Amino acid sequence: MPGSDSAQPDANWWRFSVEEGPRGEKIQDDVTHQLIELVFKQAIFDLGVIAATLQRLLEQQDPAFGGLVAALGAYRTARDCAAAAQVDRLQGQV
Repeated sequence: MPGSDSAQPDANWWRFSVEEGPRGEKIQDDVTHQLIELVFKQAIFDLGVIAATLQRLLEQQDPAFGGLVAALGAYRTARDCAAAAQVDRLQGQV
């Protein structure tokens, strides 16, 4: 039957508004939402790859990488101590 919903796959969507402006905004919002979802999924995938890569590096018995990890640990410890001292100084001022 001409004009039936089965002949127009987007017929339900067109009923949301009579004016072209709101219809265009609906399409734009849907596309934007889909693009944001895609970027989010890609970022999560990338973080998974990075985490797996770092885990494999940590599992290797490479002395050079072990030295780097130890140096990073020493840096973090020193940084944490400096931050704790700063917090203590600030709390003493209150």
